[in-house]
Amino acid sequence: MTSIAEITSVTMACPDPKRLAEFYQAVTGWQVIYSGDDAVYLAGPHSVRLGCERAVSFTAPAWDPHSQPPVRVDLVVADLAEAERRLVELGATRPGHDLDNESWIYLADPVGHPVCLTVVA
Repeated sequence: MTSIAEITSVTMACPDPKRLAEFYQAVTGWQVIYSGDDAVYLAGPHSVRLGCERAVSFTAPAWDPHSQPPVRVDLVVADLAEAERRLVELGATRPGHDLDNESWIYLADPVGHPVCLTVVA
């Protein structure tokens, strides 16, 4: 099958692009390739980019344990407990419901986007 397009970036709305980009840079080790007052972009492997753009009327996504969030960031980690501890130190929070098991932990990034930590068995 021939592709129509290639995904090159994912952009996240937020109230403070520099703060959110700092969080994801610390988590992933990706490099800042653009930084302005209203947007910061990180470069990852395979030419993938993560953008953090200012949204004046930003509201954190609402999600509950009975439905999937509209979009989430999945992060593969070696040790769930250690990764959770480090992300919380960086500003992540627990979302207020318990969807966790031995294979994944749900957090929210510093502005409320859903983040799932998972281990690959």
